[in-house]
Amino acid sequence: MALNNNHTSGVPEWVGNVDLNNMGLDQQFYYLIRSNFSELEITTTVSIFYIFFLYTILSLPWYFIKVFKPSFLYKYKLQQKEEEKQTDWGCILQLVINHLLILPMLYMGYPVLKWVGVSYDLALPSWWDMLARSMIFLVVEDAWFYWVHRFMHTDFGYNYIHKIHHEYQTPIGYCSSYASCVEFIILGIGSFIGPFLFGCPHIMSWWVWMTVRQIEAIDCHTGFHFPWSLCNFLPFYCGPIHHDHHHKTYNGNYASTFTWWDWMCGTDKGYRLWLEKQKKKQEKKVE
Repeated sequence: MALNNNHTSGVPEWVGNVDLNNMGLDQQFYYLIRSNFSELEITTTVSIFYIFFLYTILSLPWYFIKVFKPSFLYKYKLQQKEEEKQTDWGCILQLVINHLLILPMLYMGYPVLKWVGVSYDLALPSWWDMLARSMIFLVVEDAWFYWVHRFMHTDFGYNYIHKIHHEYQTPIGYCSSYASCVEFIILGIGSFIGPFLFGCPHIMSWWVWMTVRQIEAIDCHTGFHFPWSLCNFLPFYCGPIHHDHHHKTYNGNYASTFTWWDWMCGTDKGYRLWLEKQKKKQEKKVE
């Protein structure tokens, strides 16, 4: 009887029973990373590089859209006449500072990840599992975001924590994480609650969750309402139009992803009245 001993065969223990000659693209990608970095380095150095890269890739198109103002896209801009109060370089500097704050948080979070059983092995969860968990995490994060964000619109919360984020009255994609360091950390905690409560079986699951969260956050800050926007097909999804109204009025629409908290708590009344007015304007144009 042959023994399948990784130590004897020279194959790293983290490979497990995965056939190295029959790996999928996701396993090949992770194998390359796992072969060159330790678990701690993957959690910290690799993760922070990925977050920086992801945010840049998702935000850069919106910077070019703002600079060049292509007419075929700008006709869908929600606030046509207003411009952002903050300069781009001021925004970029704050974004870099905020994202650097993630690194010490990841170092502190590594023991917690180990404690809750996050795996660094080559056997990856299915994409269905990773995406389904991300949807659950979105629901949890949305609840945290709503109540913290609502507090940040009290006199104390706004003046001492949240005010900097509203320097963009007309949001654009890359300003989604533009906030004070205190706000960035407090709201960022919401991204850890779901994985802690419901489990995150693999570090790759964490990366998928971070990807989903960044896409959602940037999408809600684009300031453009396209015919193909997801909120046109999922009425309970906030989308750009919901959050843009918050930046325009400085009030109501406190949720980050889903509309139900604002609906249940009555903090979207002004938004709903505005929608009705817009609908009547469109009807008059058709007549």
